Amino acid sequence: MGDGAYRDMVHRGEVTFKHGDKIKCVLNVERKVDAVGEEVVAGRSVSVVRAKIEGDKISETAKGRKRTYDEQNAKHLQLQLGLADGFD
Repeated sequence: MGDGAYRDMVHRGEVTFKHGDKIKCVLNVERKVDAVGEEVVAGRSVSVVRAKIEGDKISETAKGRKRTYDEQNAKHLQLQLGLADGFD
C-alpha cells in the first residue's frame, strides 16, 4: 500500500475492517509482456485511499477530500479557460 498515512491508521487501530467493507482508491496495475508476447499483470498497489465504504456509509479520507477538491477545481478552471478562449 502506497498510502502510508492510511496504512498507519490501520496499524494503529484507528481504522478497522469487517467482512464486506470496501475502499475507494487509486489502484496502480503493473503490467509486463511475458515470453509469448502477451501482456500480463505483474502486480497491483494502492497509491491513495479516497474513502472507506461500510454498507451505505462512505467515509472520505483527507486525501480523498483533497483529491475531489482538486478535480473539481481543475474542471472549473478548464471551463473558464475554454470560455475565455471562445470554446463554449
